[in-house]
Amino acid sequence: MNLKNIASLHLQSQQLAGTTFKKTEDLVQWMGVLQAQDYSMCLAPKSPKEELIMNFLSTGILSLRNNG
Repeated sequence: MNLKNIASLHLQSQQLAGTTFKKTEDLVQWMGVLQAQDYSMCLAPKSPKEELIMNFLSTGILSLRNNG
């Protein structure tokens, strides 16, 4: 697969090179889902230590706030 094919597939998957959606609202929802998926991938823990820290942050055991 060459760069042109990759670029074409990317545009198609983003619904930018034509769309199958009939309503604007459906397209906006699709784009929101893609953005949320990208965001969640960035937050995924990469190691057991990161997973433990993320768990502590989500449960309130650990806080990043400055209490001073």
